[in-house]
Formats: sequence, structure tokens, C-alpha cells
Amino acid sequence: MKIFITLIIIIFSFSGYVFAETYYCSYEINNNSEIIEIKRIDNNSFNQGDILFENNKFIYIGEPVEGFDRTGFRIAIIDKILSKFRMTVMYDPKHQDQQSAVIEGNCKISN
Repeated sequence: MKIFITLIIIIFSFSGYVFAETYYCSYEINNNSEIIEIKRIDNNSFNQGDILFENNKFIYIGEPVEGFDRTGFRIAIIDKILSKFRMTVMYDPKHQDQQSAVIEGNCKISN
């Protein structure tokens, strides 16, 4: 009986555990290879923003961004099956001279 109770306590204590998954995604921009780290912070966010949607195939991550007198929204999509990602920033429409770049590439996952 003590073993059973101990097992139940262990199971419930780890039920809220979040795996520390980190995606290392490579892409090319301006003929240079770059790597971006996308690290899970908790059940609701990564270091690149909040989780907008997640299932067993995809993770959608997004957050508002500001800089260089621009405001916008960054979104990243990670394909868990193909180990690929795509990311872009949509800038506020008032900035007509600003074009949004799309970066994409392959990812490696680390737990």
C-alpha cells in the first residue's frame, strides 16, 4: 500500500512538468547562415513569444515587436514532424517603406 501511495504522489507531482525543449533552427539571410534558438519557457511561451496554437504537428508562436521606429507582430511556425520552421514580422501598415522578410529553414530539437 505504501508503494502505491508513493507512486501516486510521484505521478501527480510530475503531471505539470514542462519539457525543456529547445529548437535550434538554421536559415540563410543575405548569403549568411544563421541559427536562431527557440526555447520553451513554460506551457504557454517560448523565448520568441507566446504560444498561439500547438498540437502534435505544429507550434505557432507570436509576439508584438518594436524597434527602428517600427511596430509589428512576429510569428513563427514550427513543423514538429518535418523539423522545419518559418518566421516573419508583419509591420504596422502605416510604414509603407517597410517590407517584411520571411526566414525559413531546418531545426534540430534538444530536450
